[in-house]
Amino acid sequence: MKNGSEISLMLGKIQSQKWKICVPFCLCGLILPQQPDLFNHSPTAFSAVILGQATIDNVPAEEGDWVGVFDESGNCAGAAEVEFIDDRSVFILTIYGDDPATGEIDEGLIGSEPFTLQIYDSSASEFQIHGGSYWGWQDTQGQFLDLFTPDSILNLVDSLRLNQLQVIGSHNSYHIAPYDTLLMVIDVIAPDLAWTIDYTHLTLVDQFLYYGIRQIELDIYRDPLGGLFANRLGNWLTGHYEDVHPDIPDLYEPGLKILHFPDIDFDTQYLTFSHALEAMKNWSDFYPRHVPVFVLIECKSDGLADYFDDYPALEDFIENIQNIDSTLSYVEPIPFDLLGLEEAEAEIRSVFGDSLPGIITPDMVRGNYGTLEEAVLNGAWPTLGESRGKILFGLDNGGSLMNDYISGHPSLSGRILFVEANPGTPEAAFLGMNTPSDEIAERVSEGYLVRTRSDTDTEQARTGDTSRRDVALASGAHFISTDYYRPDPRHESDTTWTDYSVRLPGDYFARVNPVSGPQDISSLEFDLVNFNMIFDFTSTMDNKDFELTFPVGIFLHQNFPNPFNPSTTFQYDLPIRSHVTLVIYDILGEEVTRLVNTTQDAGSKTIRWNRTDIHGKPVSAGVYLYQIKTGKFSHTRKMILLK
Repeated sequence: MKNGSEISLMLGKIQSQKWKICVPFCLCGLILPQQPDLFNHSPTAFSAVILGQATIDNVPAEEGDWVGVFDESGNCAGAAEVEFIDDRSVFILTIYGDDPATGEIDEGLIGSEPFTLQIYDSSASEFQIHGGSYWGWQDTQGQFLDLFTPDSILNLVDSLRLNQLQVIGSHNSYHIAPYDTLLMVIDVIAPDLAWTIDYTHLTLVDQFLYYGIRQIELDIYRDPLGGLFANRLGNWLTGHYEDVHPDIPDLYEPGLKILHFPDIDFDTQYLTFSHALEAMKNWSDFYPRHVPVFVLIECKSDGLADYFDDYPALEDFIENIQNIDSTLSYVEPIPFDLLGLEEAEAEIRSVFGDSLPGIITPDMVRGNYGTLEEAVLNGAWPTLGESRGKILFGLDNGGSLMNDYISGHPSLSGRILFVEANPGTPEAAFLGMNTPSDEIAERVSEGYLVRTRSDTDTEQARTGDTSRRDVALASGAHFISTDYYRPDPRHESDTTWTDYSVRLPGDYFARVNPVSGPQDISSLEFDLVNFNMIFDFTSTMDNKDFELTFPVGIFLHQNFPNPFNPSTTFQYDLPIRSHVTLVIYDILGEEVTRLVNTTQDAGSKTIRWNRTDIHGKPVSAGVYLYQIKTGKFSHTRKMILLK
């Protein structure tokens, strides 16, 4: 029998949402399958969501266990069954607010009402009250928040159109900087090139979930037979001669590949286009009310040789090593043509479904208008309410490739991708204007969606210059693309980097567009009601100050780069001051080394591993595990060390 219980708000994730009921006037007590009677509750139009983790007698709760929330009067205001997500025992608890229209009926909470949590232990058929109550949700300035927002606000915000929003995006969103020794070699040969590629992105899910990124860019290459990009000449440059053609199965499978350019800048969070699509789809399905994500696809055909004109020393170096070993060669990519674009569409359909239920297409925007541009100029972009949980795709290529894609499909009829067509053409809807300027506001006012870049080639992150960023934010561009939605982690210890980053004012995930959107909606209301907003809050528990900050519970990011050689970086987030251990294990579960074993203050932490064991000796290539522990919480991830 389980005796003690604990409920931890592990993720600190609160999302306001509107509850929609299919049966008219059905606000009767809701009973879900296997739900304990004590947890019967009445859904209303006002709600917030908490993600948490529950343990019973220091053991993770089981499927079949339940967590319920109760107001001051003892009414159940929501309940959720425990489930397993990413090998963790979690609950996703919708807390309902009281509906003022029902008069004396008390269905749930009001904005500042304290609540308690109870857990139902299905194995013992017992209810246990989690000690203390949570009181008064507050923002980081200590202001009380009413999470249960009236319909009028919900409806007002849901009526905004996509061209009335502004979000942050990421550039080359998959990119991982070349590993240290390779980057050092590139720096000797072509320092300007090394400068521009020395940045690393988190996984797409991490970008979406924790930094609110809602526009991404993916570079894709054709590989219809598989194996074309298994050639990694850069490994030869660093002495890893056997890894010029590494044994990475995904590289040998036919299909579109993701990378910056072959041979020397090939590390990526997603080796294949389909894997990136699957990551997006899984995240989107889990957060069905998210602000739509715009995915910009650049079809690439450039290889190492295409950089020789800009970096002649690189060409000379490659020629020299080929004189040493004539068998060495660099990749010659397949030119991207219409067939390649059709392959991209096929992979999108294979992941999202033939009917594209989760995608906003040009046909949906055009509607009954004669052309796509006519629809756009008349404000026909779908509303936020119509497009929650959906994804848009765009083509970041012009010229003959774009024209071939349009041919036979006027106004992109039947196509999936929007294109960067010039204003005045039937297909014009989205514009790439990479340099922030006054012209952006003009185009935004006309109705086009616009993407611009707030920084380029790591320059701003090194100098701390925010002028370009500030112009981009004020321009009204809908997508502000950056490599630095968070500061470069190296800035804390390396003075050649700064804390430069790009966030929306208030650190929100989205806001009303400063040029095209109505300015009578407060940013705070807008954000809480409609977006997966992560914010700090405080409460009182057992008469003690108890602070919960994002993430409430340790979050261990994927190491980068991964795969790696000779070193990699770990990042983790602590909500409160805690004793932390970070341990590396081999695939057999044997401890290799202990990187962290100390008490640390709250905040984001980074640490580097140089592939050595506890005795300082290099370890062999292979699969390793790394695990972080603090208190009763642990999180484990996998990584690959290359030869």
